[in-house]
Amino acid sequence: MASTAFTASGLEFVPNNYSAPLNTVNAPEAFHIIQNFLAQSAIGRALVEPAKLSGSQIKAFWETGLYDDGGETGNPSIIFEYEDAEYVITTGTIRAAMGFPEFSSYTIGMGDEDLIRMMREIGYSGPLSKIGQLKRPFLRKEWSFFFDCITRTFSKKCTNWDDIPTDSLQIGYSLLFDNHFDFARLVLNNLGEKMRENRGVVYFSRFCQILFSYCVEGVEVSEEDVSCFKLHKRIFSDLVNKDVKKGVVGDLLLPLSVQQFLNAQVNPPTQASSQPEPLQQELSPSTFVQPRTGGRTKHVGTKPPRIAKPNAEAGVSNADDMPQKKRLKKRRANRAKSDNADEDSETDEETLHQRKRRLVAAHLFGASNVNAEAENVSADKEAPTSNADDVVEEAASEAADEAPEIFVQEATENVEAEIFEPQGFDMDVEAHNSVNSDHLEVYDDTEGVEADQATAILEDSMATHTEILSVTHKI
Repeated sequence: MASTAFTASGLEFVPNNYSAPLNTVNAPEAFHIIQNFLAQSAIGRALVEPAKLSGSQIKAFWETGLYDDGGETGNPSIIFEYEDAEYVITTGTIRAAMGFPEFSSYTIGMGDEDLIRMMREIGYSGPLSKIGQLKRPFLRKEWSFFFDCITRTFSKKCTNWDDIPTDSLQIGYSLLFDNHFDFARLVLNNLGEKMRENRGVVYFSRFCQILFSYCVEGVEVSEEDVSCFKLHKRIFSDLVNKDVKKGVVGDLLLPLSVQQFLNAQVNPPTQASSQPEPLQQELSPSTFVQPRTGGRTKHVGTKPPRIAKPNAEAGVSNADDMPQKKRLKKRRANRAKSDNADEDSETDEETLHQRKRRLVAAHLFGASNVNAEAENVSADKEAPTSNADDVVEEAASEAADEAPEIFVQEATENVEAEIFEPQGFDMDVEAHNSVNSDHLEVYDDTEGVEADQATAILEDSMATHTEILSVTHKI
């Protein structure tokens, strides 16, 4: 992975046309919305492909390409040669090669007022008097990442990445407000201008390879002497730390197009109805915003999603409307009345389920450094503090089918009590939602695995999450 200029095949390759890190595996959850949105957008393929480059093929394209800007009303093109054959690249070629949408007409560009409105809609905190002088540090980390990916992929420059060029604003506006911006024309003109400028210095190496491979069929990319410029995953920690240093950052604002994208992820269309239903739950800590034609932006706060579960016992009614502790109390009362089963009839599956619950309780009341006292197990049941094992076992038994919800609820409360409250401040919504979501996923990861392995998974999760919170919240 290259990060500085290098020489290959007799040409200098400058840091430009970066590949964006859109894989969510190694990224903090806060960035997943933007990563997924970009990956499935009109520029998704252009942001990441190809993974492999050939120095000789890029050299042939770059050194023989003849650019024609087409004049003010004409069609731009590039003609290049390879092995005595000529290949013509037009905007149509680029759309087909890079997966850009095809429309009957395209928007040349939006005016400054529209671009300024977009930046206000996503929470830009800096001055907006000059649209060509906007800076990424005035954005929350999620939107800073959004424009960093766009700028490093499509911009003609190779430095000053904190600046947001007008072209990047036009691309961002097109993605967020669904206007028909001509990505292909921008790519072709930028390539052609850089070719004319210096034949010995290559810009847009990934785009060169995409177009060469699309035009010259059957030629494999077997060389590995040229590396793609890639945004390293450390960009996430850098952006998180920058937000922390700001002290106070606004809510994450999501335009309507992003809300609709999230809604499609939560409620995929069915055969009976292809229209998505209104968004009922959020996938990541955020505040949604409805874009408007003018005036102030209306903010709508949301709550963390609830975990839907079927009512397993007839004695429980309206379980989702009952407070957690009251619901557990009623379950224990029902269980005490009906608990007359013979211990010898216990199945292997029941034994495994009990072991799983014990693991959950052990993690909640042990690995989290929480004192195993009666009040930490249940607000309405006393237990001897002299025997922590009995307390853990009793807590696990009481949890029963509520184990997943108890797991994330207690994990959140323990993190708040052990990490935030000793420092004298409250646990913010973003940290609360992050702990809730992450630990539910961790609990699901322990399904069907051996006890020792499940214990290791749970302990690693708490250690990792505590470390992340310690960094992001200066604890």
